[in-house]
Amino acid sequence: MPAEARKFLIRWLKSPLYDRIDIVCITIFGFEKRGIMTLPETVKNIGCCGAHCGTCRANADGSCRGCKLGYETKERDINRSKCRMKICCFREKELETCADCPDYLDCRIIQDFYLRNGYKYKKYKQSIEFIRENGYAQFINKASGWKGPYGKLE
Repeated sequence: MPAEARKFLIRWLKSPLYDRIDIVCITIFGFEKRGIMTLPETVKNIGCCGAHCGTCRANADGSCRGCKLGYETKERDINRSKCRMKICCFREKELETCADCPDYLDCRIIQDFYLRNGYKYKKYKQSIEFIRENGYAQFINKASGWKGPYGKLE
């Protein structure tokens, strides 16, 4: 196993969320240079904030670039991003979503985002908290029938 892969796995296994991550939904195909696991497309379609881009019309019709699209293929440069949440989640902490972050509850970036006016911000927060409690697999199962980036989780 390459040294960077071993280092990432050790960090991941020490994560307080390790026991909450549904290993069934995580498939290890290999490791990128940054050491992030390659995850199924369904997990990659969840924005760092909790938006489910896989069911969003703007993402489906190509009018939205999403917060993750293009970074793995180097079509986009994360260092040029102006989104503090993306920079923190993807570049600095190398996470898939804010649900994986051990600092989630105390993070001013994500918590201030959820305080914005609008119904969708509350729904995105519910999504991240659902993932933290139940894992990605259960979230994806619930979200697969949505018509947009958020929906019912009951």
